[in-house]
Order: sequence, then structure tokens, then C-alpha cells
Amino acid sequence: MVSMATNGTAEPVGELIRQLRRQRNITQTALGAPRYSKSYVSAVEKNTIRPSPEALQFFAEQLDQPNDYFTVPHEHPDGMKQEAALQGPEAISGPSTQDEGFNLLSLLLERADYSFILSMETLPPLAPGLIATLSPSGQASYIFLGGVIAQGKQEYEVALHAFERALPLAPAQLQPAVLDALGQHYYLTRSYATALHYHHRAFALLQHAAFQEPARALLFPVTLHCAEDYRALGAYTQACDMYEQAWPHLRAEHEMKSAALLYLGWGYCTYALSYQAAAQVLATGEGVPLEEMERGFQRAMVLIVQSREVCQLSGDLQGETAARLLLAVTELDFIARRRQLVSTPGAELLTSCLSLLDEAEEQCRQVLVSCQDMLKPGTASAAPHPETIFVALAYLVRTFIQRATLARLSGHEDTARRERALATHLCQHALDALGEPEFPRALLQVALSLQAERSIDDPPTLSRLPDLTEDAAAFEQSLPDHVEVYCATGEVAEELGRTATSSADAHDYYAYADHCFHLALRFANVIVSSHQREPGYLVRCHQRYTYLLEERSTTAPEVWEETSRTLIDLLKNGLPQVQNAIISAQVSLSGVTQEQQR
Repeated sequence: MVSMATNGTAEPVGELIRQLRRQRNITQTALGAPRYSKSYVSAVEKNTIRPSPEALQFFAEQLDQPNDYFTVPHEHPDGMKQEAALQGPEAISGPSTQDEGFNLLSLLLERADYSFILSMETLPPLAPGLIATLSPSGQASYIFLGGVIAQGKQEYEVALHAFERALPLAPAQLQPAVLDALGQHYYLTRSYATALHYHHRAFALLQHAAFQEPARALLFPVTLHCAEDYRALGAYTQACDMYEQAWPHLRAEHEMKSAALLYLGWGYCTYALSYQAAAQVLATGEGVPLEEMERGFQRAMVLIVQSREVCQLSGDLQGETAARLLLAVTELDFIARRRQLVSTPGAELLTSCLSLLDEAEEQCRQVLVSCQDMLKPGTASAAPHPETIFVALAYLVRTFIQRATLARLSGHEDTARRERALATHLCQHALDALGEPEFPRALLQVALSLQAERSIDDPPTLSRLPDLTEDAAAFEQSLPDHVEVYCATGEVAEELGRTATSSADAHDYYAYADHCFHLALRFANVIVSSHQREPGYLVRCHQRYTYLLEERSTTAPEVWEETSRTLIDLLKNGLPQVQNAIISAQVSLSGVTQEQQR
């Protein structure tokens, strides 16, 4: 055991670190930041693992001591000698080197926490001949730890090779952790059905009564991973079931990021199921009652708000942004579905919808303000991704145009005209920036100024779309922002067509809307085909366009024949894409289900 002699009494170095830390009123998190996790510091203080000389030097600096305070003798200010208790560097095959790796594994299984292992850049290397002399359990432990570190460095092939070597050697208590790590490898490489196969195997093992603590501590992350696999495959019902099963196992020691991920994924799948329920009612006139559909959307919003609040508490700005954007689109789609399902919206419904639109606008504004703050000189945080800005702008455009539609339907023409102008102006700025290679910094200021002033002198018009082809640089970037911007533009053009004063203008705007949605659907198909999103995402994009065309056929009878042809073409050309995406996901799920039943 590592120890130091203090005033003639041998004292473990971990205990000395703990005493110095407490004297200075420093938390374990602060002592280790930014290099070591709280779990690693705790293990050092408990003398469960042997810290490296580099770690001891780091802790000495953090505690305002000389760099070699814990490694060489020093004269204490009171005249007492401190003798170095750390032995000199041992042979690379020495037993203490092995003990560190195996003790780390014990902590992993005890805490179900990989963070302190990921803080290590590498394991102490062992000669292949020495590894071969270890027991199968020892070999599995060492190989598995190496795989965890490699996966943390995104060295996926190295990690996969390690996990596959470790699995047949692993003892029963280690098998769930190895299976879970294999599942995470395939999830990170977007092979979601294979990921689900391994995660479900780990889940089934952990359900067995023979597994007690510490192995059962993995139950929350493994169940959460199963839920994430189902979500990525578009199996929303199964995903919600797994999120619900994971929730009771959420403990205070789990990372807040995992809790936020639980609520966000659960909220997203609840939203997707509610959207599907509304689509069934609109298509057939049958299905769940309107009240039940509304409760589903409201339940989704509650879960997403919980995710946002957890992210705010933990300072996870990226997670908070994702939650705000998901909350905004959930509110926007909830409003659109309610308006379509209620034939004669009353004053109470309009008030409720306007309140939700205000909330959605605020979510978008907060995201844009956060992005603007991240771009200020001297800010330590990384610059925001352009996709975040464009998606927030697209949702903001949708809030303006939906408010314009509600105002028009309720006879408030001045408000409708103002909101149409705001939507059109911001939409055109977003379209212009979408085709440019530069970061859309100026677009942020335009959007925030529009929200503050809420006044546009120019009449609402849309010019041509940017010339984006699959060879263009913009196409090579992330595509979700293109989908959302073009869908929002299509909604704006549709509303301009319905309020046009001449049939020629109306025809031009409807054609413009059709072109926007065709582009959006093409990009959405690319996203789903590359497994960036699940098939349900493509289905919702098609449904949004279908509902718009159905409304056009009733509100603009003069273009009924042309609208009908467009709708038929959409079904003829788009249905195979949707079917292929859904069938592919169903085949993957059926394979996993059959494997589970064996």
C-alpha cells in the first residue's frame, strides 16, 4: 500500500491528500478538474488504486504544495520529515501495475461509472506473454479496460477488437459490462440493430436473480441504452417502455447528463407517438380521442422540460439547447395538429395556441441568445454549430407564420399581416445564408432584432431559393438544418398563397411551396438513409406536406386539380421511400426479437 511517513508515523498517501484537501475546503471534483474525475480522486483517497507520479504531481499543484511533495522527502514547515512512500518505478510487468488496472475494473463494476477510467490515456502496458499467464478473468479485465479507453478516444476498431476478445474470457459478473460496451460501439457507429442485440443480452443477464450488486449497478445505463437503440430504430413504443423501466433505477450517483438523456429521449418518443396518433385520426377519422392525443403531447412537453432543467442545473449548454429545440417543435406540431383536428376553433383554443406559440418563440430566442453569447470575444465555450442556428431560425419562422394563420382565421388582419411580414423577412435571410459558406453570424443579429422590434416595412415576398445541389459545399454539411429551413419556407409560401390578391400570385406561391417541400423531402430521405435519423422522421416530413396539400385542396378550389396531381405524385414517389425506410427498420427489429425469443 502506498504510504508516507509523517512525523514518524506511516500514513497512506490517499489519506494525506484527503486531509490536505479538506483543510483547504476543496471538493473532490475541484481537486481533480479538469484532468481527473471525482471517482478517480475518491479511489486515490481511499487507497483503492495506486496513482501515477503524474497524478501525484497534479494533486500537489492543486493543493499548493511543491510538485514533488508526494513523491520525495521534504522538510515540513514544523521541522518534521516526510518520507516518500511511493516506491520507484516498477518493472512494467510488476504486480502493482496489474493491481491498478484490476482495481480500476472493480471500481467500474461497483459504480457503473466509466469516467475515471476515461481520464487515463492508456493502461499500464503488459507484455503479451505475461497477459497469457493471467487467469481468464484477469485477461478479460485487462483487455476490457483497454477497450473502454480506446472507445473513449473514438478508436472504434481497436475497442471492438478488445471487447470481442474479452467477452469469451469474461466471468459472469463482467459479461453485462462487456456486452453493454459492445452495444455502445455499434450504437456509436450507427449499427442500431446490432447495438440493441448486445444491449438486450446485457439487460437479460442483469435481470437474472443471481446478479447482485455491484453488477446490477449497470441496470440503469444498460436499460437506457436499450431505450436509445429502440428510439434510433423508430420503435417509439418499445423505447418508451425501456425509458420507463430505466427511470426507477436512476440514482443520485449517476451522471446528470444520463438523467437529461433519459428525459429527452422519453419526451421525444412520446411526442412522436402523439404525432402518429394525430395522423391516424386525420387520415381515417378513427383512433385515440382528441383528449388522449393532447395528453400525449402535454406529457412529452413535461418530460422535455425536465431534461432542460437538469441540463441547466449541470451547466450542460449543448443538452439544454437540444431540449429547447425539441420543446419548440413539439409545441409547434401540437398547435398544428389541434388546429387541423378542430373544425371550428373557439376563443379558448385560440388563446391556448397563442400561449404555446409565445412559449415556442421564447425557446428559440433563448437558443439564439445563447449562440450569440458563445461568439463573444473571450468566451471559453466553443462556437455554436451552424445547424443549431438554422434549426432555431426555422422554428422561429414557423411560430411567426402559425401566429399569422391563427390571426387570419380569427379576423385579426393587422396582426396576420405583421406576422407574415416577420416570417417572410426572416425566412429570406435564412435562405440566403443557407447557401453561403461563411458562418451565419449576422443572421443571429437579424433574428434577435426582428423579435425585439416586431416591425417590417417591406411587403412579404420570397425570392428564388439558393442553388443547392448534391455537389455544393452546403450539401456536404449536416442536412437537418436544410430540411427544417425548407419546410418552414414551404409553410410561409403556402400562407402567402392563401392570402394572395391575385390567382397568378397564389399559383406562384403554391408552386414555390411545393418546390421547398420536395427539396426538404429529398434531404430528409438522405438523412434517414444514412441512419442520422430514424424512419419516423421521414414519415413526419411527408405527413406535414400531405396535410398542407389537403388543406390547400379545400381552401383553394381553383387549384384543386393541380393540387390533386401533386398529392398523387407525392404518394407515388414518396411512398416507396417511406416504405423502404420502415421495412428496413422492421427487419432489423424482427431479427433482434427472434434472437431474444430463442
